Parts: sequence; C-alpha cells; structure tokens
Amino acid sequence: MSTVLHLWAQPVPTSVAQAQALVTQLAADTATAPPPAFVALAKQLTARHPCITTLDDDDPSAVWSDGSLDGRTRGPLWTLGLLSGAVRRVLPFVAASAGALGLTVFDPQTAQVYLPCGQVLTLPGRAPVRYDDAPDDSELHSKAQVHQLLVDGLRPVLEPHGFKVLKGSIPFKRKGRGCVQEILFDINDYAPLFEWSLSTRFAPNLDAAHAAVADSVADVYADFSALALAQGIHLTGERGYSWRFAARTPAELAKSLAEARAMLTQVGLPLLNRCDTAAGLDDAVNGTDAAIRAVFTRSNFSLLLAHAVGNPRFDLLVTEMRQHNPSDWAQGKINDLVAALDRLKATP
Repeated sequence: MSTVLHLWAQPVPTSVAQAQALVTQLAADTATAPPPAFVALAKQLTARHPCITTLDDDDPSAVWSDGSLDGRTRGPLWTLGLLSGAVRRVLPFVAASAGALGLTVFDPQTAQVYLPCGQVLTLPGRAPVRYDDAPDDSELHSKAQVHQLLVDGLRPVLEPHGFKVLKGSIPFKRKGRGCVQEILFDINDYAPLFEWSLSTRFAPNLDAAHAAVADSVADVYADFSALALAQGIHLTGERGYSWRFAARTPAELAKSLAEARAMLTQVGLPLLNRCDTAAGLDDAVNGTDAAIRAVFTRSNFSLLLAHAVGNPRFDLLVTEMRQHNPSDWAQGKINDLVAALDRLKATP
C-alpha cells in the first residue's frame, strides 16, 4: 500500500479546499515548466532514502512506491509515491526538505497541507496529524524494521548451522557440501499490520550439461510449515501458499518468531542438513516420503534434479508431474524439459 503526496511551488494555498483545487488545476497544466526545486529536492530525498530503481527487488529499506525519483515532471505538479509503512518516518523529512526549497506538500490521505513557512493546514475543526522521526515503539512501522527484527530473531538459530547473515533481500545463506541454501522472508506491508512468511531456496551443484538446462526452469523452494503440521507443531499463522504470520506490534512479531524458531529447530534444520547435496535434495524432493515431498514446490526443477542424479523413478515422476499440471502451458513446459533431457542422454 502507498501514500500519495502532491508538491508544487506556486501558488501557496490558504486552505485545504484551495490545495485540492490547485492539484486538479496544476495536473492539467503541461505548458508551465516544472520548478528547478523539484530536481534539487529529489537529490536530497534519494541521498537519504535511495530510489527503488537502485535497490534490489523487495529490499526492506525501500520507502518510495515508484521511480525513477528524479524530480523531472511534465508540468508544475509533482506526485510522489511513499510506502504506507514509511510515512511516519519519511513524511516529516519530505515536508521539511520541500519547505526549505519553497515547495508546498499536500497529503490527500490526511487532508493536510505543509506550507513552505512550516505551517500545517487542516480541515476546519481538525487537529493536525503529527509525525516525527522516532516511531511509536508500540507498533510496527516499516518493512525494514520487520526485516531486521526477523534477522535478529532467527540469527541465534541459523548461525550455529553455518548460515551467514547477508544484507539485502536474501538475509541468510550457506554453502553445503553440494548445495547452496538461502532463507528468504516474504513481508507484506499493510501498515500498521505486517504479514510475513519463511521459505528456503535451494541451488544444488549440477554437472555443466544439466546446469545449462537449469536456466530455463524454476528454482526449488521449501516451506517447512507443512512438515511442522504433519508432526503436530502448532502454528497460529494463517494458511495460504505458505504459513503466514500477522503482527501489528513488536510483541506479536516476537511471538511468531518463537514459533518459527521451533519450526526450524524441530523440522527445518534437520531437513536442510539432509539436503546439502544434490542427491540428498533429490531424495527429499522426489523420494517416497509423501510428508517430506509436500514441503517442496513441485516445479520442473524436481524433474531436472531427478535426471541429474540418476533417480530410477524419473519416468514415474514425469507422469506424476503431467497429472498434477494439466494445463496446456504446463504440459508444454514439461515436454520441452523432457526433450532437452533426452538430448543430454543422447549426447556421447
């Protein structure tokens, strides 16, 4: 979710109603050149909070909802997108920086106008909504905060097992005997509500021929919540594509982290240790234990993996994959992969 801010130089409004009318008027004006202050402000904003076009996908430090954030517009109005979870921290900085450059900022979500002189206009009889750079500790306020709390909460469990803490969208990674494993967070921002889930991505070492084919198929992912449920481990999150937890406060997030640590300790890490080679991963993904197989995504990579390690059940796995993916598109992808693997067998 995002918050929209409108910025302009002149005229300076004297009421919220006038600001609303000015937004409509200035948005239709393509003849007036944008003020130089737009570009100057963009440089200040991105120096503190980088444009999303310079960040990795799902980087938790992102605060802008769109880009490029360069201040270059087609007229005298600049509409700026801000992620809802970042409003409390970032809007005061935007308003102060814009005001110093002689710009007005209008927040239509709260019907507040931030004037260059520092005055805040509101609707009649309504007190201003105040923000500051120190967020309320009683609630979660950004994806970056949630991401860091998850890293801090899972680090004591994962580091002793060889996982390294990384910056960016992949928080944990380790290299096994023959398989790279990455722990991933999926965080949805519905501030003040945040939802999150945990998954693992595997990149097994394959011979050059199979590695070349691997570029055209999806990676293997694991969701340990399925195995946790099979073993009676209680989870309070809501079931979707994966077990997803919801939290509004640090205390609620801490409770979900405790469940995630138990899930990793009791079922996740033992299975990860078993899957630190291509053969071990194939035994888990394509083996005879249905409870273990249910943990993994049934992508075409599982067929590639079975073929690479010489799994004797390969033909049966192809039949199962066809049965579980009846669409024409999926059948075509399976046919393409099987044909490519057949060519590998025919290569002397």
